[in-house]
Amino acid sequence: MVGESGTSKTLKIYNYYKCLSNKRKRGCEQKKAVKKDWIEQLVVQDTVNIVLQDEEIERIAKMLMALQEREDTALPLLRKELADTEKGLKNIADAIQQGIITNTTKQRLEELEALKSDIEVKILQTELQQTILTEEKIIFWINRFKGGDVADKAYQRAIIDIYVNAIYLYDDKIVLTYNFKSDSRTISLSDIEISDLPQSSPP
Repeated sequence: MVGESGTSKTLKIYNYYKCLSNKRKRGCEQKKAVKKDWIEQLVVQDTVNIVLQDEEIERIAKMLMALQEREDTALPLLRKELADTEKGLKNIADAIQQGIITNTTKQRLEELEALKSDIEVKILQTELQQTILTEEKIIFWINRFKGGDVADKAYQRAIIDIYVNAIYLYDDKIVLTYNFKSDSRTISLSDIEISDLPQSSPP
């Protein structure tokens, strides 16, 4: 469905979502138009009720921590390379202590020392570029959305952009898929408490 607007005889502008086929004048038997403000506030209200609960926030934070650790591949590789280089330097130092000193030994020692210095610089640069979030910081960030006004457009946009993956509209239900859950959530329109939303109903 796509955004559409219309003007009444009193020049009041109405915004709603409309089937793309219907918008292109091809006819659409699958879905009626839905009021924009009504559906967006419904989705935001339900998402806030699901997401902004302490138990769910902690689960999301742990999931993001695990994801952060999996995606951090540069530093582990550099640290392994540094450990291998330091092991090579130790082997050469042991050889020198045993009196095994050749031009090749000296050349290899200089190469490994230069490599070690280069890797240490790369590790420092990578650490400075990366922002490693703690679980406490993630929880604090999510908690900032508690108490927001579900009727506020900026708040609605933030909640939908961050947490909602897709919204499937039917005449009798809404199916929501989230960015932080593998399963979907179905809302039956007949079960919606209108008192929690603006005093309006879908067409």
